[in-house]
Amino acid sequence: MQALVEQLYKANSPLITDEIISSMRRRILENTCFDKNKWNEYYFNPLDYVSSPDSLWLDVVKSGIEDTVDFYLDTINDQGVWTPNFSWGVDTDISKQVTENWKGYIAVKRAKTLLNFGSVEL
Repeated sequence: MQALVEQLYKANSPLITDEIISSMRRRILENTCFDKNKWNEYYFNPLDYVSSPDSLWLDVVKSGIEDTVDFYLDTINDQGVWTPNFSWGVDTDISKQVTENWKGYIAVKRAKTLLNFGSVEL
C-alpha cells in the first residue's frame, strides 16, 4: 500500500491528499518494529517500508535504518540469501518450493535496498 501511495504522490495524483499521507505515516510508524531482537520473528522492520533514501517515508523510520542494514548484512546465509521469518507449518514438496521462491524474492528485495543505501557494491 505504501508503495502505491508513494508512486501516486510522485505522479501528483489528486487521489493523494495530505490526509492520506498523514494516515500512511501513522500506519507505517504503528506497524514498524524497531526492536532488532524481534526481526527474526514475523515483524516488519524499517526497510520493509523504505527501499531507498529518497522514499517518502524515510523520516518515519529513519531511526531504524542503520540497525536494519546491519541486521540484513549479519543474517545473510552462506548461500547469499536470507531465510524467511515465517514457515508454512507443514513440510511438503510444495512448501519447500514456495520457501525457495520466497528466499529469492527476499534476496532481490534486500539486495536492491542495500545497493540503494550504499551498503553493498556490485
